[in-house]
Amino acid sequence: MTICASVGTSRLRNSALAGQEAARQARARQGPGSPRLVLLFATIGYDASALLERVRAEFPGVPLLGCSAEGTIAEGWSDESPFSVLVLALGGDLEVETGCVTGLQADSFRAGTRIAEQVGARRRSSSRLLLLFPDGITLNATRFLQALASLAPLPVFGGAAGDNWKLSRSWQCLDDRVLTDGAVWALLSGDFAVCSAFNHGCVPIGEELTVTRSEGNRIQAINGRPVIEFLQDYMLVHPAGGQSSTLNIAIGFAAPGFFQEHDRDYEFMITHLVLTEEQRQGGFITVLPELPAGTRIWLVRRDPEVMHRRVDDLAVALQRSLAGRTPGVVLHFDCSGRGRAVFREEQIHAHLRRLQEQTGVGLPWGGFYTYGELASVGGVPCFHNYTAALVALV
Repeated sequence: MTICASVGTSRLRNSALAGQEAARQARARQGPGSPRLVLLFATIGYDASALLERVRAEFPGVPLLGCSAEGTIAEGWSDESPFSVLVLALGGDLEVETGCVTGLQADSFRAGTRIAEQVGARRRSSSRLLLLFPDGITLNATRFLQALASLAPLPVFGGAAGDNWKLSRSWQCLDDRVLTDGAVWALLSGDFAVCSAFNHGCVPIGEELTVTRSEGNRIQAINGRPVIEFLQDYMLVHPAGGQSSTLNIAIGFAAPGFFQEHDRDYEFMITHLVLTEEQRQGGFITVLPELPAGTRIWLVRRDPEVMHRRVDDLAVALQRSLAGRTPGVVLHFDCSGRGRAVFREEQIHAHLRRLQEQTGVGLPWGGFYTYGELASVGGVPCFHNYTAALVALV
């Protein structure tokens, strides 16, 4: 079968008009047949309800799924301003089931369990992919993915919703509903293939370390020293308090064995560390996955030169997965820490153009800058940071 897709974008500041412009572009570019799913990604400057209403009006009766984003990504185009919206209409001979949950902050494991139950009840032998967009501010990724492990080997891809670095409130949407502290999902079934590729651009700083005390997703001590004292040696924490420079520094932890077997250069996975003044006073840092005592870790930093070089690696990996086939769409989920936080706009667009030229000029391409990337590895759902993840439907 053939997967088909069309993409529309807008930078208008009026919520209703921006939703209408992007949706009409996508509708005008769609191929034969009706779309089976509409994806909506938008930055935080918009009124989500007004945006959603206009997009729904252009695609009446079609399931709609999406979330707020740090920025949007399309063919030859990305925008991390507060006013950027992308609409992707996905069609072809595929079946779509959708659902949602709330309550990630109270209990991410329970929320993930409810998704696993919902998806499990609707899963069929032809199910090929689960798209998933959780709240990136309230999510405990470890607990959430533990609950989703029962869905393996069903590939899970997507990204965590963001809010342009405000770290206050993101939103998710399903049909005509706008949620927060939730997750929305779409199960895609049919006679198509899922091809994927991903990599990060981080390098370790110094030697291997060990988490020696933690509680949930809070790290309290590294190498036997209080974590705040430890990080002062790396000039990440100022003794007098104030803003801490953690954006370019992350934590790498040992990748699963199957991960290393697939890519010898990719020996660790990445998680962003969060450090506020309240946490500094409390003597802990927060990471999205849980890293219990005894976990081997490294402090890592993003390396722009490595990120630049791995654009080509990412394209080659996707081409290898495609094995000569032409996809109907490429979905692109990229970390918000790999965009304007590191590169100038012209550099970002040059990387994107090079990636798309090597993968296939003119392909429908859509996605967003996330607060964390969901990309299955060896059939196991995994949560990544500082990572670019591509999933192509053939």
